[in-house]
Amino acid sequence: MKIKVLLVSLLMGILFCSCGNKIENVVSTGENSFSCTIAGRERFFIYVEPENKNEDTKLVVLLHGAEDSAANFQKTICFEEEAFKRNYAVLYLQGDVNPEVKSSTIGWVNTYTKAGNEDLDFVVETADYIKKTYKVGKKTYVAGFSQGAFLTMKLAVEKTNKFDGFASVAGIMVKHVWEKRKNKSAAFFQINGLKDELIPMELNKSSQYSPNPSIEKVLEYFSKTNKLGTDYVQEEINKKITLAKNENKVWWMLIQDYHHGWPKNDRAEINVNEYILDFFDKN
Repeated sequence: MKIKVLLVSLLMGILFCSCGNKIENVVSTGENSFSCTIAGRERFFIYVEPENKNEDTKLVVLLHGAEDSAANFQKTICFEEEAFKRNYAVLYLQGDVNPEVKSSTIGWVNTYTKAGNEDLDFVVETADYIKKTYKVGKKTYVAGFSQGAFLTMKLAVEKTNKFDGFASVAGIMVKHVWEKRKNKSAAFFQINGLKDELIPMELNKSSQYSPNPSIEKVLEYFSKTNKLGTDYVQEEINKKITLAKNENKVWWMLIQDYHHGWPKNDRAEINVNEYILDFFDKN
């Protein structure tokens, strides 16, 4: 009997550990702002929803870039301005410092290293918490900028079934994520400037100096996993911007004379929030 009890206890422990880290101790820290604990570390997020929220309200999870915060990212891109019109709730998540590096700044550690904090669990578990608590997220999407887009790519590869679509603004797929890809289909939208030196592209020959795959190869991968061909329908938004669509599953927006940024009525002369939501609407 004791042996059976011990075996059951060990099995339950294994099952519990395999579920990943859960968020705990969610506390309001201000209007729409919250703190929580995951994997023993305090994390922060901002959640906003439309007044006419209902059972069909969708959820967008937003991931800021390096050395930024959820609050500043919200102030900068104001994603909910357009999202609320389309019945989307918005969740801004905040990165963390690398606990293994004393001088590190806020970011998404799991994007460029296999070690560090539990960013993947933080994104998935916080999104699940919001969906259950506020009864939203009939469909759930992720959009990230820069380092947050690196994490978006990782989620698209490793947590594909948890979300309905992914948008990467000025993001790359780092080598160790590329090597772990599992050929699972995901709706994917890439937005970047032609002069963004961080994005490895065959188009401007920057990929020849990068250890990471070119964005063309990344888009080819998502097209292949969606069982699509390689033919894109190109649409000129204006003289600077081209939007290439492979049906409604894989899009690429390329902005001439634009470097590293989130295009929102700045020198790109476009509000990319609208196009991200157009893409999510179709998925």
